[in-house]
Amino acid sequence: MTSPVADAIDAALRGELIVLPTDTVYGIGTRPDRPEATAAVFAAKGRPTG
Repeated sequence: MTSPVADAIDAALRGELIVLPTDTVYGIGTRPDRPEATAAVFAAKGRPTG
């Protein structure tokens, strides 16, 4: 069994989106060095790219 943190790290290394809980809201993150991954963040949030 792996930990949730290890799972999130593995997902981020693969360029997948990860959900980051904070005190008030959840954030969506990924690797900033992968354009396709950052585009997926924009798409998930419904934001225009560019």
